[in-house]
Amino acid sequence: NMVSFTNTAVSLFGARMVVPGTGILLQNGMIWFDPEPGRVNSVAAGKRPLVNMVPVLGFRKGEPLFTLGAPGGRKIVAVVPQVISNMTDAGDAPQAAVEAPRLYTEGGELLVDDRIGEAAVTGLRKRKHPVTPKHCSVGNFFFARPIAIRVTRKGLEAGLDATSDASAAGV
Repeated sequence: NMVSFTNTAVSLFGARMVVPGTGILLQNGMIWFDPEPGRVNSVAAGKRPLVNMVPVLGFRKGEPLFTLGAPGGRKIVAVVPQVISNMTDAGDAPQAAVEAPRLYTEGGELLVDDRIGEAAVTGLRKRKHPVTPKHCSVGNFFFARPIAIRVTRKGLEAGLDATSDASAAGV
């Protein structure tokens, strides 16, 4: 069996309400709506906000191959395909796939992990991308922080973001 789990209260302490007698903290998913009227993700009757949770189970020929998830709010949607591509297209082990420099944009400013290098930043700027290099550390949250576990013939391999307090477990 495999599990990929995105547990989120959305913002710190969620809705700041606990269901009496349960200890369950309610999340505040309304924050995902755009407060500006007339936009794609604006608050309106019958609409649902965007969903940023992207837990992934990867299979090869019906057999478990990897599981992947990440905390990181809206930035989860960008990091998950990057890590999947690193593992499946580039053949990276989970740790290398998770540690690779990241990109993030919602259509305006392009945040790039400063480990991408000055040549790549220059190349993106030449292509007119509004690039802003960011340095990742424990104290900031410019990008989501993925966690991956891959199933191999020799056992399980994990990949953890060094800037988070995440852990991976397998039996």
